[in-house]
Amino acid sequence: FFIPSLYYNLRIKSRSHPKAAEILARIGSEKAVEVLIHALKDSNDYERRENAAAALGKIGSEKAVEALVYALKDSVPSVLTEVAEALGKIGSEKAVEALIYALKNPQSDDVRNIAQITLGRIGNKKAFESLILALKDPSDIVRRSAASSLGKIGSKKAFEPLILALKDPSDKVRRNAASSLGKIGSKKAVEPLIIALKDSSDHVRGSAASALGNIGSKKAFESLILALKDPSDHVRGSAASALGKLAEDNRNLPILTQQLPYLLTLIPTEASQQALSVILSNHRHPISMQILQLRYSQNTFAGRKQQ
Repeated sequence: FFIPSLYYNLRIKSRSHPKAAEILARIGSEKAVEVLIHALKDSNDYERRENAAAALGKIGSEKAVEALVYALKDSVPSVLTEVAEALGKIGSEKAVEALIYALKNPQSDDVRNIAQITLGRIGNKKAFESLILALKDPSDIVRRSAASSLGKIGSKKAFEPLILALKDPSDKVRRNAASSLGKIGSKKAVEPLIIALKDSSDHVRGSAASALGNIGSKKAFESLILALKDPSDHVRGSAASALGKLAEDNRNLPILTQQLPYLLTLIPTEASQQALSVILSNHRHPISMQILQLRYSQNTFAGRKQQ
């Protein structure tokens, strides 16, 4: 009796169907899935289709994939968005092909964007070529999601397309491209990321600095040191954190030690203090840690006072 009454609410009472769909999602039985699939095909009420798709995503049943794939032909963008999200939550191999198909949907930037994000979350390499093509999508929202998703998939084949994306007109696309290059970790990305440290956007410069820290190349030292003079707090913090990561590798300590006088003027982040601590503990620098910290605090305070 309970599920049929919910079905009635979902089908007939327009004010009740959101709650009915939510309750069916909590029940999660095969019968609940059947009821929601039926509601997904209701051509007269797009809100019912939206709620049904969202509920099916919460249940996560493989049995809903076929109906959700068919629903990708829906003409209402908000329904398509819920359908794409539901396929992503189910996360099956069958859902991947459907999401790749959704990437080609010309009706809605939102749908293509959700498809990008979802494919990145699933991490399926079958989506790789489609995501590469999406870096040329007319929507900057889609392009930035594609750049981010490629980093989550982590294939080194994305290197060249992401390098090109560092020149995208949208700073958000460039930011995500830099971040993804750091996640992929190819040493070939070091030079382009060093160039990105001079980007007009502080978000891009910050992502480039963090990416260089993740990659861990000695070639980045000089540029990261210079980035400590960046006018943006965010960029200086990212550069300091990157240097902190590089300090964890003992092979990099001689270079960092040479930069000790300048490192004393670093902004007071945990990563910068860690870098200095590692240098001193490994090289037995004559300055004690207590004196160093005092001088460090004084320099920082003086710099703030001048500002």
